[in-house]
Amino acid sequence: DNIMSYMIGLIQTDGNLYEQTRNRGRMAIELNIKDRDIIDKLVPHIMCNYRLNERQRLTNFGKSQTITLIVYDKNFRSYIKKCGVPSGKKSTVIAPPQNVSYVEVDYIRGLYDGDGSLGITRKGKAFISLTTASEELKEYIVHYVSNFLQKAPKKLQRNTRDNLYNIVLTNEDAVLFTQHLYYNGCLALKRKLEKASEVASWKRLSNTKVRTWKFQKWSSEEDQYILTHTIQESVERLSRTRQSIVLRRWRLRKM
Repeated sequence: DNIMSYMIGLIQTDGNLYEQTRNRGRMAIELNIKDRDIIDKLVPHIMCNYRLNERQRLTNFGKSQTITLIVYDKNFRSYIKKCGVPSGKKSTVIAPPQNVSYVEVDYIRGLYDGDGSLGITRKGKAFISLTTASEELKEYIVHYVSNFLQKAPKKLQRNTRDNLYNIVLTNEDAVLFTQHLYYNGCLALKRKLEKASEVASWKRLSNTKVRTWKFQKWSSEEDQYILTHTIQESVERLSRTRQSIVLRRWRLRKM
């Protein structure tokens, strides 16, 4: 459902799944205390015992108070794992749920609440962004965004500083996607909802130009061709970029 789909996205970014011997382990989501509002909204939907811990941490930026939601229940942990949350270090291997049904927009909002950012820059530009170390998650989000905006997918490279992908939308694109992601009545961090409201209200200054993009829709014949021929053959026959064909093949095989 919507709640669990959101929770999976949040756990993949801000949570951890620990497994030990004899079926022992725990799922934990640790957030800054200022984000306690989302923890309070999630716990009524966890149909098993849980624990809340508050603590102070000393960081490079000073003291930080956090709250952690902890669930030990084996059935809950097994379901979370089935939904695509691996145990241990996960940043490079997380991927969209494969074996369960889920609501894409709510799952993606959970990812953005965890590792995303949105708002208005100092220069007055609206933006929404997501950082990820996962190759598969990057491809999934880029393709989802391009389908939603009906624009060609952008080519992304990992940044040199921390080897992460940074998926960024600005101005009109940011407004449309933010309105889609943070719809009225959705479950989300309170501070992200406030930023989403700012982005949704953004208006371009009259003296700035709008960049235009051309989106080339895929036909059923093209879909069939790329599934039965090599990528290079598809590039030459269809006059499309290698990246667009790779992303389209990946999407078709997930359907």
